[in-house]
Amino acid sequence: MSRKFHHTEHVGLWEFVQRNVGHRHKSEWPGFSKEVLNHCFACEYTKYDKFIAKCSQCPLVWPEDRVTYGEGYNGCTKLYDEYLDFIGDRDFESARLLACKIRDLPVREGVETV
Repeated sequence: MSRKFHHTEHVGLWEFVQRNVGHRHKSEWPGFSKEVLNHCFACEYTKYDKFIAKCSQCPLVWPEDRVTYGEGYNGCTKLYDEYLDFIGDRDFESARLLACKIRDLPVREGVETV
């Protein structure tokens, strides 16, 4: 049985995030039917331990200048870090734009999706 990336849920989650920036956290997305690592379907796809994602196997294609490929919590992308910084700075419009970019990231070639 091969793993499949829940791309539809990824898009739904980030659509929720961009519509609710400044009002609700992504963990509040009503589409979660089970616990998902870091509230991120890409992290869940690469999970190799209960709490650790293998970011180098991320199913999404991130902008080259935005990838750090660490491991564990929030190690994959500077783009998400920038999103969190904008939230912290209460720059919700910039956060909304980054949420849309994350929502629209392409899936890596060869990754099966559902």
